[in-house]
Amino acid sequence: MKLSLFTPTHDFKNLEDTLASLKDAAEHAPAVVWEWVIVPNGEKRNDELPEAVRTHENVRVIKGPEDHKGIGHLKKFACEHCTGTH
Repeated sequence: MKLSLFTPTHDFKNLEDTLASLKDAAEHAPAVVWEWVIVPNGEKRNDELPEAVRTHENVRVIKGPEDHKGIGHLKKFACEHCTGTH
């Protein structure tokens, strides 16, 4: 089973805590493979993401569309880039 999580965000301040939580949960469920798709929005750039998040092997950072029409559109965009089965 591969679990996909996604986060469209304009605020990077809690991403390191979220990654720590995901890694901790994964230790207790070693059969679960996971990915985390992050879509920065607004004026944030990928290089502004915390390095631990940006470089983690299970994290994929996808540049969002320039013409997005709100958070619902960004969630749909993020889901389209997920590869998990759940």
